[in-house]
Amino acid sequence: MTQYYHDVTPDYSFFWNLGRSMAIRIGLWDRHTHSVAEALEREDRYLAEEAGITANDHVLDAGCGVGGSAIYLARTFGCRVTGISLSAEQIKTARRNARRHGVDHLVTFLVADFHATGLPDESFDAVWAVESISHSDRKPLLLAELYRVLKSGGRLIGADYFSTRAVYDASISALRRRVFDGLYFQEFAFVPRFGNDLTANGFTDIDFYDVTPAALPSARHFDLLTRRWAWAAALLKRLGLRSRAQDLLARGLRVQFVALRDGIHQYRIFHAGKPLSDRSGTPRDGMRLTPVNEEVQAV
Repeated sequence: MTQYYHDVTPDYSFFWNLGRSMAIRIGLWDRHTHSVAEALEREDRYLAEEAGITANDHVLDAGCGVGGSAIYLARTFGCRVTGISLSAEQIKTARRNARRHGVDHLVTFLVADFHATGLPDESFDAVWAVESISHSDRKPLLLAELYRVLKSGGRLIGADYFSTRAVYDASISALRRRVFDGLYFQEFAFVPRFGNDLTANGFTDIDFYDVTPAALPSARHFDLLTRRWAWAAALLKRLGLRSRAQDLLARGLRVQFVALRDGIHQYRIFHAGKPLSDRSGTPRDGMRLTPVNEEVQAV
């Protein structure tokens, strides 16, 4: 993973304008949005409102990247944020970004595995998981860890790519593999299964919102950029100045647009809560989501 981010950082900087956006995500658009950077900030703002973030909160950004969301939350709400990533290079950049924006007294960035953070039990009021669940190959274990570090009454808020079927045929599976290989994703969760995993780990008040139409403009933008600059990428490759990971990223961005456009994948917001408990540890508020039976379907 560390090598992957090292190889593709120049492309991430180009596609996402990292110096401004400080984020590698898709973002959400409305009629007032004019750029990917604005879409990224709009997504942060919407998710923060959905989670009810306040200055009194301590937020865990599980999969913080170069710190964009954590810095946004600290600047906007004055809350404390701890961000974690497996990439030491990303954490170094995130710390530099926090100093540049004057919030290094509010944010802490750590190299850590979000499956086993090593952080204390019940230490966060909210967990922020934006396009990080899709990077996990052990999603039930990840959810158990996020539940553990949440305080009673805490909130989980996230946005991510989801599969629209439990099973795909061979041709669609091959197309999806291009997305996973290019963007370093693991398998996308299937909503009924993910909802059941949340419930099994103790989360309540679980909701999902399909916001794919608001994400599509960014996907289309990345698709157009990769096609427009394909000649430059080919030249750099002939000169030995472009890695295989960069080629896979460009291909993955093109295929991701097709997958979202054609309903193979969806982009969804999700949120859930950790119920308040009495001294015996028995949940005393919140309704559990009734597990949904998975329907095995093929495209």
